[in-house]
Amino acid sequence: MQRLPYNACDYRCERCHVTAECAVFRNLQRHPLLKPGAAGDGDPATVLEALRASFRETEQMIKQKARDAGVDVDEIAGGSSSPEIAGNSESMRDDPLYRQSGDFTEAVRRLLQSVDRAVEREARGYLSDLAWHHTIIPAKVFRALGWRTGKADEIAVDGKNSAAVAAKSAAICVLALDHLASRYPSLAPACRELSSAACHLREEINRRFKLRSEA
Repeated sequence: MQRLPYNACDYRCERCHVTAECAVFRNLQRHPLLKPGAAGDGDPATVLEALRASFRETEQMIKQKARDAGVDVDEIAGGSSSPEIAGNSESMRDDPLYRQSGDFTEAVRRLLQSVDRAVEREARGYLSDLAWHHTIIPAKVFRALGWRTGKADEIAVDGKNSAAVAAKSAAICVLALDHLASRYPSLAPACRELSSAACHLREEINRRFKLRSEA
């Protein structure tokens, strides 16, 4: 898979080996409150200002890219019409793979809510992985579905990178769930069932986006 840090990203910067070349990481260093999960620690006004700064920077980058390509952004009507965009979004939400990933996320959320504090203390690392990565899967699957018909090489690569992140997150969920199942009998039935679901999701993502040959 072509390396594209910007969209092949699960925001676990502390575990990433390509931060030196990643624009996402550089942006988060400038605006740490934009990192997922960090906003709750900041003043709302400060967080909003960080978002505004990020949006302004994004707007400037888009305009510069357009100028480099000889495109007049003021003449662009927006490409696809609003009804077409809404229709595409609805189609993606109805896609069986996206619905399966959403069902998995909801089931993991219920499991995490049922974990008692003793287990939380003992299995903090595995629960942290599970809590983070179960939400990544549907988000990245949705993005991959949105780009899968893109004709431009960069768009196609973006879709595959997003799918690869979803598959990786599913694999991390499997590891966490298998550990919990082996250590905590009260959680074992639910964890084994969810582990099987995560394995199925990973296989389906690999098949759907033809990732296996690039793994």
